[in-house]
Amino acid sequence: MHHEPLIHGLTQRGQTPINLATMHNGIVEAIGWGSPQLMASLTLIDPFPDVNAKGRESIEAALKKQPGIQ
Repeated sequence: MHHEPLIHGLTQRGQTPINLATMHNGIVEAIGWGSPQLMASLTLIDPFPDVNAKGRESIEAALKKQPGIQ
């Protein structure tokens, strides 16, 4: 599958795999180089850390408990 390298980590020859959380942190850091304000805003609304820690199903179940969300 085309998404497997993201889920299981990217590996370059002779190097340790880079996991999804490390890639995410690098992207957020790069955004901060261009705009510290954008990075600060992103970290307030970014769902990735919770989804990565708890899993998609857990987040979806919590959302479904909210009024008006199916």
